[in-house]
Amino acid sequence: MMLAFPVGMAENAPEDSAFVGPIDPTGNPWLPPELMVMGIPSALAQQMAADLEESFISKRSRMTDPEKRVLIKPHATDPPE
Repeated sequence: MMLAFPVGMAENAPEDSAFVGPIDPTGNPWLPPELMVMGIPSALAQQMAADLEESFISKRSRMTDPEKRVLIKPHATDPPE
């Protein structure tokens, strides 16, 4: 866990700003390319955790894996003339 990563970026930022990166090219050697870093104030993280049930994180599984699926059949295409 890196608690100090965005501290230099946050100095003049609006309160409760969140940062997503990497934006620091010196971090490229140690950060795998499939990962990103997110820095958020602890109060914002606590609010996000409290709202988890209503967020897309909890709802996403019901969208991608619904209990009842609707099968959609493609339209039959006319044979070429």
